[in-house]
Amino acid sequence: MLNNNLGKRIFSFRDSVLIKHNRSMTVVTAYLLVISVWFLVAANIIGYETSNLFWLISSLILVLIGAFVGITIIEQRNKFLELKRAASTDELTGTMTRKEGMDYLRSMIVTSHKKGQSFNIVYLDINDLKAVNDNLGHLYGDQMICHIISTIRKNIRSYDQIIRIGGDEFLVVFQEHSSEELKGIMERILIIVEAEKPPSLMDYPISFSYGIAEYTEKSRISNPMDLITSADQEMYRYKNKYKSRENQI
Repeated sequence: MLNNNLGKRIFSFRDSVLIKHNRSMTVVTAYLLVISVWFLVAANIIGYETSNLFWLISSLILVLIGAFVGITIIEQRNKFLELKRAASTDELTGTMTRKEGMDYLRSMIVTSHKKGQSFNIVYLDINDLKAVNDNLGHLYGDQMICHIISTIRKNIRSYDQIIRIGGDEFLVVFQEHSSEELKGIMERILIIVEAEKPPSLMDYPISFSYGIAEYTEKSRISNPMDLITSADQEMYRYKNKYKSRENQI
């Protein structure tokens, strides 16, 4: 019973440190291990003769120094990984940032060329975002963006990637889909985006224009911007059709 209560207190202490001091689980656990080693060595000191006291204390100091160095390395590594994650992930949507996305596209081109595979990118631009920003404010504009991107994410596979190119411009990178299949996927997503829009945006149409470009072994493209430009041109053709339909209403 005593051991169980001690264990509960240790974990309770750990959780309070996590919350109050924003420490990682790994670092807090390491500190607790050091404290445990301290008590174990202290218990041994009491049981040993005084002549062994110097060596026991010296060993304890070495353990503490080693633990301090190890904890410092862990903290620095965690900070580095957090900074790397923040630099590669868009804060609003959780998608890849432009820089990370361009690196990803370069690696996709190299890998696809070596393996003789193909992939598609879909360039999309959100329609009527300016109207929402001007009339309701940018918080609602952000809500519109997040709604579209979360809907897309729910309706594609986990290994298909979304990249934020600009404010309301995104790329979706698809593997193992033909252009015709992607048109069906995107049109279905457009229906869901409008049907499931948030109540706060009920008075505004929610949609996006898109264009598709395919990379194949015969494309001879090494620069991702060439592929993006091709998809961008297709997107503007779609957007012009959208504007024409809107003007006729």
